[in-house]
Amino acid sequence: MKVFFLCPVPENQKPINEYIFFRALFFQNNFFNLFLRQNVKEKLKGKVFFLFCCFFSKFFFSKVIFSFEISSFFSFFFLFSLFLFFPFFLRVNQIRNNLNHARFFYEETSWYDGQVWEKPLSLIRNDRLLSTQKIEPIFHLFFNLLFLIVFLLFFSFSFL
Repeated sequence: MKVFFLCPVPENQKPINEYIFFRALFFQNNFFNLFLRQNVKEKLKGKVFFLFCCFFSKFFFSKVIFSFEISSFFSFFFLFSLFLFFPFFLRVNQIRNNLNHARFFYEETSWYDGQVWEKPLSLIRNDRLLSTQKIEPIFHLFFNLLFLIVFLLFFSFSFL
């Protein structure tokens, strides 16, 4: 539902338009739909295999002469991944919060005077349905990715 009934919120600040803009971006539309279409068994197999490889690599790289260079490469890679995914995580969290709350804070003009608008009941129901069906899977995907990146970053620093 793209129409707000008697909504004083500007078009670019409406939660539904923020969601539509977010979904229209090329990176989210193609890359993350691949992950969202996988079933639970495939995701679990991938996580177990990845963690097994990480734990195995610690024992393998401890015997290698250039373990410092390898661990610094992994540390750089995981830090880069963290800085890449963290803004997307914050954006998805903001869209999720805007869709789930009944009161919406917006700025009507560029004078930074904040206004609060309370959504009608039908719009609250539609926004929460959209949030649970479309935003929550993306939010959980980002949360799992960030948790995995932080875990692997900590694990890669243990090589040093």
